[in-house]
Amino acid sequence: MSEVVLVRQQLRPRKTEKLREWCAELEAREDEVMETLDNERVFTEARFLRSSEDGDFLFTFMEADDIEATKEAVEASEFDIDDDHAEVMDDVLVSGSTELLTPLDYFSNSARM
Repeated sequence: MSEVVLVRQQLRPRKTEKLREWCAELEAREDEVMETLDNERVFTEARFLRSSEDGDFLFTFMEADDIEATKEAVEASEFDIDDDHAEVMDDVLVSGSTELLTPLDYFSNSARM
């Protein structure tokens, strides 16, 4: 069975629009995104935005074959889009704000494919 992770990160003030623009660029570069997801053995990746009185937060959901192996693949990546992604995330996210949420349960319908 695959593994899942949900991460919450706080956005820096006035960086939400830059994040939205980057997500639109990711959609425009879908072929590159799919290539990196394949390399990282990621099945699903989705980002969500939450705005509150405490600021804006990015939630990232990921489903992968092996989350630790995925992290290693990301660190070793030579894809341009991964470098671009890291640069944008460094700019828009509050350093040290990463919070890993613990899944209580997870089900995946094996008939989905």
